[in-house]
Amino acid sequence: METWRTIPDTDGLYEASNEGRIRSWRSPGRWGRMLTEPMILEPKAIPPYGHLRVNAAGIGPNGRRYEQVHRLVLLAFVGPCPPGMEGCHNDGDPSNNRLENLRWDTAKSNGRDKVLHGTVPRGESSNLAELTEGDVREIRRLAAELVPLRLIAAQFDVDDKTVGAIAHGRTWTHVDGPRLAGDALRRGVLAPTAKLTPDIVREARRLHAEGATFTELAERFGVSRPGLTNAIRGKSWAHVTD
Repeated sequence: METWRTIPDTDGLYEASNEGRIRSWRSPGRWGRMLTEPMILEPKAIPPYGHLRVNAAGIGPNGRRYEQVHRLVLLAFVGPCPPGMEGCHNDGDPSNNRLENLRWDTAKSNGRDKVLHGTVPRGESSNLAELTEGDVREIRRLAAELVPLRLIAAQFDVDDKTVGAIAHGRTWTHVDGPRLAGDALRRGVLAPTAKLTPDIVREARRLHAEGATFTELAERFGVSRPGLTNAIRGKSWAHVTD
């Protein structure tokens, strides 16, 4: 049996049902008039996950115009959202807003649900993906071989941060391939601004030992003098040996 309850902070104008429907006692529009019979609001899906929302001006203390249906059902039947929690769907179906399918829970728990139900866009299935899984494996291979991060980024037409996150395994976690050590991006060739490579560092150290000045070497290799000086002296690129 469908049961209706008033949604808090709406002055009795909006109600939610245990079946996941929302109705209004006011006609649409900013200056809507009161109705003698409530009107069922037609929800619309929000991409990319498909959560349903309704146009309901004045809901909540901030007077938001749009609100997600599952939140309204929970507010009406369970109560306010506890701090640090959000509305979750037990079966992973964002269109199933029946009360029995909803709960307040943590974002971490909600994330586990998405993975369990296969509803989180990952890798190539994401509508924001610029890379393929094959690209990701190649990026990780190149990074493991100490190819400069900026060159990898240029090859795949993405930014340095994207390449770094992939190389470390912080994104595309479901794709196999070598991961970099925790400090790899902060040293040597994988630093976002690096222009040096292990071979250049070795050659610069050899030439310096033969008498070349730091200024001469910086001009020859097209890098800053302080950066090259630190590399030659071993203050940076300490992991590169002759």
